[in-house]
Amino acid sequence: VYKEDLPQLRKKLIGSLKRQKAPEEGLRLQFVHGYRGFDCRNNLFYSQTGELLFHVAAVAVVYDRLKHSQRFYLGHDEDILCLTTHPIKDYAASAQ
Repeated sequence: VYKEDLPQLRKKLIGSLKRQKAPEEGLRLQFVHGYRGFDCRNNLFYSQTGELLFHVAAVAVVYDRLKHSQRFYLGHDEDILCLTTHPIKDYAASAQ
């Protein structure tokens, strides 16, 4: 490839990379592995129903030990640094 040919090749390449529509498939979070404990403290709680509540990166996780399943709150766009529950343990709050 010669230096003079690069602008023409770039035009062809950029035109071929544009998508006409979004892909049919997508990604879905199935399970979170890990725990953020290196710079956060007191961030692991039990709910009223016995589920475990914790956070990893920007995801708040509710883990059911009996069913070995997780539910996620994905509303944060930065890492969660604070997590707490109401004294009755039926509400939780997280902050980034």
